[in-house]
Amino acid sequence: MNGGTEENPAYQIGSPIFDKVIIHLNPEYYPGKTFEIECNNNTPDNVFVRTIQLNNAPVKLYAITHEDIVNGGILKLEMANSRPPTELVHN
Repeated sequence: MNGGTEENPAYQIGSPIFDKVIIHLNPEYYPGKTFEIECNNNTPDNVFVRTIQLNNAPVKLYAITHEDIVNGGILKLEMANSRPPTELVHN
């Protein structure tokens, strides 16, 4: 992430601090109403992101785009205490 200066900025996904975050998007600028991040099994021992879903569709990278956020929706993270499955890819 270069501070959002890239043509198509992407945001890396890591171990969250909060169980749930709701970002209210300004309708004058963005098509979505809110962007929510929900974390299941978020404990001090569960530091690995096991699965990622955006609007109930699997995400295969540890990243989402700026467009994903401003369109609104729900990002769900499933946390675990062991390394994630190999199908998730670091971008």
